[in-house]
Amino acid sequence: MSSYTPHVDLETEFQGDAVHVRMKRLQRKDMQRIIPYMRTDEQTGEVKVTFEDHAALAELMGELLPGYVLEFSGLKDADGNAIGLDTVLEEIYFSDLLQWMVYQLFAISHLSEDEAKNSGAPSDASSRDTPASGPTS
Repeated sequence: MSSYTPHVDLETEFQGDAVHVRMKRLQRKDMQRIIPYMRTDEQTGEVKVTFEDHAALAELMGELLPGYVLEFSGLKDADGNAIGLDTVLEEIYFSDLLQWMVYQLFAISHLSEDEAKNSGAPSDASSRDTPASGPTS
């Protein structure tokens, strides 16, 4: 049986507040919009975002995240008032929290290496090393 769920509940702490986020997983159509901003470092093989692309990617993620964040709660201002997702998306003050949400969106959208091994699906490494099969043009 698959361990897939249509949404994932996440928790983090931001300046003493326990922030709860319920997210759905990234869809292929939106990943296609994100890919142009991702670059693979030729020396390390790590995927990185260039400084030049960071602002454009942040703008895109600000557009996409509201469609993936189903619930957002627990964040409060200095007077104890609830702070909503719209404020987190707009205020630079919350950039660390926003980066965490973007990272989590990617993390919950892909199988971990252990999950991939247990699923019988090819790992990223083996799928890169194995020629594609199927019709060719």
